Amino acid sequence: EIGLAGQKDRWAVTRQFVSVPGRCAEAAAAINLPQLKVLSVTLHRNKLKTRHLKGNRFIITLRGPQGFAEADCVVVRERLQLLQAEGFPNYYGPQRFGRDGRTLNDGLRLLQGRLPRDYWPEDQSRTLKRLSLSAVQSAVFNLTTAARVESGTAGIPQVGDVVIRRGGIKPFVLPPGQPGTDFLPAGPMPGPEMTVASGDVLLQEQSAMQLLGLHAGVFSRFAKLTSGARRRMLEFPEQVVVEAVDGAMKLSFSLPSGTFATSLLAELTGDLQDAGGVETDERPADGESDRADTADRD
Repeated sequence: EIGLAGQKDRWAVTRQFVSVPGRCAEAAAAINLPQLKVLSVTLHRNKLKTRHLKGNRFIITLRGPQGFAEADCVVVRERLQLLQAEGFPNYYGPQRFGRDGRTLNDGLRLLQGRLPRDYWPEDQSRTLKRLSLSAVQSAVFNLTTAARVESGTAGIPQVGDVVIRRGGIKPFVLPPGQPGTDFLPAGPMPGPEMTVASGDVLLQEQSAMQLLGLHAGVFSRFAKLTSGARRRMLEFPEQVVVEAVDGAMKLSFSLPSGTFATSLLAELTGDLQDAGGVETDERPADGESDRADTADRD
């Protein structure tokens, strides 16, 4: 009966809303653990569910071997301003695919009929199946988006593209002759209910499937777990702030739900390594995630 709009980063100081039955309000307010504190309790009509999340606010600290000066912040600030205007590839981050890609590999084996029936514990099977299949969908999306980035068309709708209006959520095939100015190409998350592209765009998406040893109808066996969807190939950071703090660089920005901060950071740094949890007296505001990472300059 506990509701969440989504899970936050494992290695982070985070704040988020959690819903519990009203009868548990007093007990929830009394929770005070070393790594978990309840900040406020209010009544609401609805239980929180996945997709009830509009976005996330991140505060991330970058540290480099030589440290960062204000001049470095200026360069990163200008780069982020460009990404605010032009967008960045909306790739799924490596954490989506599991340690050493194991989750992705499990999903591929499941789709190819090579996974033993008793591979997962019975009480976790459905959840882990969905997770693994989602990793495969994400890989197809990343491969398709990477090809579009390479061709310079990730933000430019092509004939046969499925698009989503900037700021919208509903995918549809762009009608012939309609200007694509206010629309973004939407990459595939394969499944039987996914809006299908056409022409050369469809062939390119099928090529991404083939690179993984899959064909278009393979997800139909798991229609209840992977219905299919579309995802914008580009996203746009908002509320961007960059500042130098004691030789480190502190970034704060907002991203839509489902967009990976690591994918944005990849557009800023040549080499990024997660430093894990770092103790800090600062606490992010509601919905924010405080991350500490190390980075080499571009």
